[in-house]
Amino acid sequence: MNTEPDNLIGTLLASMAPDELADMASYGTRREVGHGEVILREGGILEELSVIETGHAEVTVTGPGGDQQIIATLGPGDAIGEMGLLAGSPASATVRASGAVVLLTYRREDIERILALHPSVERALGRVVIQRLSRTQRRLAGHQARLVHVIEGPATAGQVPALAASAAWHARRPVLALVPGGTDGPNDLIARFSGQTLAPCGIVMAVSSTVLEALPKLAADLAGQFAAVIALVPSSSAGGPVDVTFADLPSLVPAREEAAAVEAGLLAPASPYGLAMGRAGRAAIGRRVGVAFGSGSARGFAHAGVMDVLLENGVPVDAVSGTSIGAAAAALVALGRDGDAILEVLERAGQLVVKPWLSRSSLFSPRHLARYFQEQVGDQRLEALPIPIGLVASDLDSGEEVVFHRGLLRAAVMASIAIPGVYPPQHVGGRRLIDGAFVNPVPADVVGRLGAEVVIAVKLATRARERVDLVALPTSGKLPWAPQAILRSVDIMSNAVSRALPAHGAIVIEPTFAGAGGSLTDFRKGGARFRAEGRRAAEAALPALRAQLPWLTPVR
Repeated sequence: MNTEPDNLIGTLLASMAPDELADMASYGTRREVGHGEVILREGGILEELSVIETGHAEVTVTGPGGDQQIIATLGPGDAIGEMGLLAGSPASATVRASGAVVLLTYRREDIERILALHPSVERALGRVVIQRLSRTQRRLAGHQARLVHVIEGPATAGQVPALAASAAWHARRPVLALVPGGTDGPNDLIARFSGQTLAPCGIVMAVSSTVLEALPKLAADLAGQFAAVIALVPSSSAGGPVDVTFADLPSLVPAREEAAAVEAGLLAPASPYGLAMGRAGRAAIGRRVGVAFGSGSARGFAHAGVMDVLLENGVPVDAVSGTSIGAAAAALVALGRDGDAILEVLERAGQLVVKPWLSRSSLFSPRHLARYFQEQVGDQRLEALPIPIGLVASDLDSGEEVVFHRGLLRAAVMASIAIPGVYPPQHVGGRRLIDGAFVNPVPADVVGRLGAEVVIAVKLATRARERVDLVALPTSGKLPWAPQAILRSVDIMSNAVSRALPAHGAIVIEPTFAGAGGSLTDFRKGGARFRAEGRRAAEAALPALRAQLPWLTPVR
């Protein structure tokens, strides 16, 4: 590993003997993080210390207008999460992998063991914190604008102004779009915009070919001026810190009133064209929104309340994932259904969940439920849905997590809700699959891998005290109904698993339920009370959402 002075490993381990270095490495746990995945989100507390072994990550902070400002790039040897570990303080920045990253992660107890063996580590950690704060302050004043390349192709020249207008509307900051055909060079642009106070709109400039060669440096030189610099370039010229191609830019023609908005540099997502261009605009500023719907049996009615609040407050869904009943909710959202439709479908499905079946494989038959889902979604395929989707199931034989991105939507949903003992395992793709809650009850990581930069995780598992001291003396009492005992066991397990899983930097919406709730009989009682709890929890999360999504705050 690198051992330069401004590097955690260099600072932390420089004074340690070879045997002490080996001892330090033995306490860490290696894990891989995919490109674009959030390692730590601003405002979250990650009570572990991670060190980058290979790869790089981008550090951003939320500016006064809600925009994300790039303040640092971390590489091999740099630390993540030291403030949460040492002081229990919320993270002051978001850290996102800018490629494949391998982390060496230490839990609090690991660090305590290391400190007990090597007291010098404590002093080194203090120096790391001081260096990190100093480096952050130095870079806050000069963050780099996000650089986006749009690959030149049919009709893209006319779409770049609309993309810039959409990006600026979402960022609430100006966005610069560069198209070929002009005479201005890099110095002309810097002279034109440096020190200027610009309106939060899309600004389109025709520039010379020399600008393409200087794009990364140009974005840095225009630091603080723009939320993004969008450049229309030939495919051979693409490159730089962020390279996004919009092959799927909407081919729709904007209505007359929207054409005027595009010309003015501000396109709100209110019409079919605005909605279609909205996702591209959010991608340009790194603000695509993904929602992960968790497991929770009848408490899944709460997902309808969550969607009520998101839609009412202008929170879009650019990607979606789900586990168990959350898979059903995710499927409906991907089909464009709102909270009313989600509640209606889940309530009707709730009338079909308890159908006795004389079988060795399960207590109830899934046939009526499967038939109803087929009526609702037909032969829709996951890969053809308007919103990218990932549904989670568990492999009964291997214990692996199975994520569906392709194939029949109804088959993926039925596999994800197959609670062992209650419903039979589903045969899909040559595997025997059961409820996804066993491996990933709140699939925030799945929606992150679908491209979402802002992840909303809806967690429905009921909370329980982690430890109770009890005298072991037999007592008597009423035994639970077998299906209810199974469901409650899955719920307890899901809650434990969701606590152990990495947070993936998600904004967590966690309804609180009076009593355990979520039994099979609760399906028949309707979902109004659970929907209300989902609404309350989502409303409580609105301040966190507004901090991440600038367009939720009205333009002043």
